[in-house]
Amino acid sequence: MNSKEARMPIIYGTGFVGLDVVVDRITGVESMFAGGTCGNVLTILAFLGWQSIPIARLAEDAAGDLVREDLARWGVKLDQISLEPKSATPIVIEEIYKNRVGLPKHRYIWTCPDCGGYLPQYRPVLSRTVSSLSVKHASQAFFFDRVSRGAVDLAKKFADEGAVIVFEPSGSSDPRLFREASRICHILKYSSQRVRAFADLLKSSKALIEIETLGDDGLRYRTRLPFADGYSWKNLPPFQVEHVKDAAGSGDWCSAGLLFKIAGQGQEQLSKTTPELLEQALQFGQALAAWNCAFPSARGGMHAMSRSAILKAVERIIAGSAGRPRLMVARPHRTQAALFCPSCGIPGSRQHAPTRPKLHRAV
Repeated sequence: MNSKEARMPIIYGTGFVGLDVVVDRITGVESMFAGGTCGNVLTILAFLGWQSIPIARLAEDAAGDLVREDLARWGVKLDQISLEPKSATPIVIEEIYKNRVGLPKHRYIWTCPDCGGYLPQYRPVLSRTVSSLSVKHASQAFFFDRVSRGAVDLAKKFADEGAVIVFEPSGSSDPRLFREASRICHILKYSSQRVRAFADLLKSSKALIEIETLGDDGLRYRTRLPFADGYSWKNLPPFQVEHVKDAAGSGDWCSAGLLFKIAGQGQEQLSKTTPELLEQALQFGQALAAWNCAFPSARGGMHAMSRSAILKAVERIIAGSAGRPRLMVARPHRTQAALFCPSCGIPGSRQHAPTRPKLHRAV
């Protein structure tokens, strides 16, 4: 680690890291990015100046090569991304379309568009593997979005070492592990669209900060931090967004923005967070989320604007004078989502893969 890296906050994370195939039906453009909630949050924080280290078991297949290439571009560390036993790189298709009233919407597709077979799915890191994981440097934060024995064991490990633990569930595949995770984490964040699947399990939570995102209605939060006057909900309205292109990934930007502001020095900084600082951090995350909506795909804006330009745009959003970002338009091309489908008879290994599609073809 050089002197510059030594000054950077460190975040480890495990959960959904895979390949996003973004099919924009509005423009006819397709692009491919490293994605998944965990993948996006860690990549955004790397873009913002942190050291980000995903813990995963991605195979050295064609999709995995594209994921590694994209993550490396933004400075994400790949030391722990291919733990044993390796598993096929998860793939999800995001389809952007216009609804009946002409507004951009997106949906996720988990099956091959050619044969209808399931694309490779997420596989968690194993407890026996992470128990001997070598962590060279103390981290300030740990993020996970799926429960498994391995993920919960990692959360305990990093919590004991002073890291802020962030749990952002999308479901409740294992209620017992979910309750355990909700008792360990310091920040619990979830979407109102998904909370029904695990609402009863939230009673076990001992999180210092609990956040429920409300889509077009902003978010609400409650806290057990020392300054808290009771554990009651407080609402924060959303920032207005003009010319929405795609809302995918906005929650990931919100999470990254919050951590960027209040977790850079681990649990020590979190414990000293005041009501004003917490609200400012949440609003910073909301402003990043609003800015992200002006670009297709979860992290499309990172390819169009520099870090300094994004932070200035966010400042304008918070101040109420957001400008309209310029978007780059690309030439449409044939969908290539089926190239990685094992059911189509095209193996995902590098030696069998077809000509690799160009990464970051468009934003």
